[in-house]
Amino acid sequence: MLTLGTAGHVDHGKSSLVQALTGINPDRWAEEQRRQMTLDLGFAWFNTPAGHSVNLVDVPGHERLIKQMLAGATGFDGVLFVVAADEGMQPQSHEHLQILSHLGIDQGLIVLSKSDLVDAEWLEFMTSEIQAQVANTSLANAPIVSVSARTGAGMAQLVAAIDRLISQLPARTLQQHNPRLPIDRVFSIDGFGTVVTGTLRDGNLSVGMEIEIQPQQLRGRIRGLQSQQISQQSVQAGMRVAVNLSGIERQQLKRGDVVTIPQSFAPTNLLDVIIATTADAPTLSHNMSLQLYLGSAEISCSLALLDRDSVPANTQAFAQLRLNQASIAQRGDRGILRRASPAATVAGIQVLDAHPQRHRRMRPAVIAHLQQLVNGLPHEILLQQLEQQCLTWQQLQQRSGLESQTALEGLTTSCNNGMIVIVSATLATLTASSLITSSGYWQQLQTKLRQLLAEYHQTWPLRQAMPREELRKRMGLEASSFSHIIQALAEQPWLQIEANQIKLADHQAQPSSSQQSQIQALLALWQSDPALPPSREHWPTIDQELWRYLLQTEQLIQIAPEVYFLPTQYQHMHSWVLTQLANGESISLAQARDAWQTSRKYAQAMLEHCDQLRITQRVGDVRVAY
Repeated sequence: MLTLGTAGHVDHGKSSLVQALTGINPDRWAEEQRRQMTLDLGFAWFNTPAGHSVNLVDVPGHERLIKQMLAGATGFDGVLFVVAADEGMQPQSHEHLQILSHLGIDQGLIVLSKSDLVDAEWLEFMTSEIQAQVANTSLANAPIVSVSARTGAGMAQLVAAIDRLISQLPARTLQQHNPRLPIDRVFSIDGFGTVVTGTLRDGNLSVGMEIEIQPQQLRGRIRGLQSQQISQQSVQAGMRVAVNLSGIERQQLKRGDVVTIPQSFAPTNLLDVIIATTADAPTLSHNMSLQLYLGSAEISCSLALLDRDSVPANTQAFAQLRLNQASIAQRGDRGILRRASPAATVAGIQVLDAHPQRHRRMRPAVIAHLQQLVNGLPHEILLQQLEQQCLTWQQLQQRSGLESQTALEGLTTSCNNGMIVIVSATLATLTASSLITSSGYWQQLQTKLRQLLAEYHQTWPLRQAMPREELRKRMGLEASSFSHIIQALAEQPWLQIEANQIKLADHQAQPSSSQQSQIQALLALWQSDPALPPSREHWPTIDQELWRYLLQTEQLIQIAPEVYFLPTQYQHMHSWVLTQLANGESISLAQARDAWQTSRKYAQAMLEHCDQLRITQRVGDVRVAY
């Protein structure tokens, strides 16, 4: 299923054409029907004689409604560019044509509408005029079809031309990517709740799927799906879709938000782009404030020119867009830049990197990096995405903007030449969640990990190892990435992993001679009467790190606050409890006190400790097996 859209000047017959093709009036609002002018996006659909299912998006043509046109154009596979035969190309015709060119929409038909209002000679003249005016645009080779929606003349020829157009359109190659649905309408239905609509750009959606609304990172679930007012269990890229959401309120959403799946896209406030100014654009200057139209979103931004101070009309340049609000994008996405006052389309953009660092201007290395993103081979593009980060294979494909097979070939090349490392798998066992990074960054990660452990050991020489979670936070890594990295390094001879702690293999916690003397003096108090350890007021002053060391090395075992036993005494008491239970006997406090030759306080502490370990449980005044 493919989506075609209309474009063209106001009152050139776009909506009438859609209704003649589909039998559906795309002007759904009463105000639109009263004024006979499209004010917002309209939607319709039909099946061609050749069996193609076509969605049609009807966009407004008035210059004040260009925002709505841009929101609809984001999902076009092709376009029906409508020009009234009695008027020819008008200002909004030219602006819409510029927008289509900058969005890379180069497949379509030019529909010469209202042909019943002119004679054959004028129709032939207007056809020649339009061909000349579109000669240097993305629709230079588009067929021209003359029609009259009022009389039906030429409609059969138009439908046949649509069939030929669809058969020539390239198949969508992004089914394997994460789903991405830019929202162009939000509303609610009694008994169903929140509904959003849009054209699914990538991937698949299905009923029951957990989804995430970006950039707000709201979580919800798909309650139902419709396409062409027919309920669906799943939908694919290219389809016009209505999605009934659960867990998300209507008031939380707006046009420009994106439906995707959790952890597939990260919001960004910076975009590295290549801009191409329009033929009649004013000179754009560094730090100029503009409006970016990306997907179905409108975002205020500033233009940071990276290799010059200004950009004249009809020129390409590298830039960084600094967004005033977070957005969702990936490499290869196209958008439009407009000036707010006086309102005008000034440039098209193509995203080179959706998650760049903030660049300093006039840096040859930055320009060389961006140039490689424009002209680089697949393995070079993948490497650029991995310079200072780890990504899953799924994230890497998404951010590179490469088709799956092309990305895999690029990954294979990079792995074979040693430039990219698959951290947690091999090419043969590669999965969507496999962690990947550049070989340079992989070495940096290992160096940083060793350095952090060495610093920790030096700061805390009496600690056996560094807590795993503390190391992860200091590394600045997400939990899943850190787990993959530690798993990959587990066999390294310099690293030792102990439960939830990690250390350098050659580190041994070793007290100094003075600290060892303190330990011996402390333990002597316990050794004098192991069953009756000293109370808190008789403990000597000792550093907390030494206490920690004694507990880690199990030279003392804590069973309650301020209650510690030597390991031999603890084992004696523990074994006695197990023996009593094995013989089917219950244990009273007095019985335990006498058997251990200790006080009531310490006997009670040990029995409560056994309760906590679920060895025993208290029933009345005695303990029995748990």
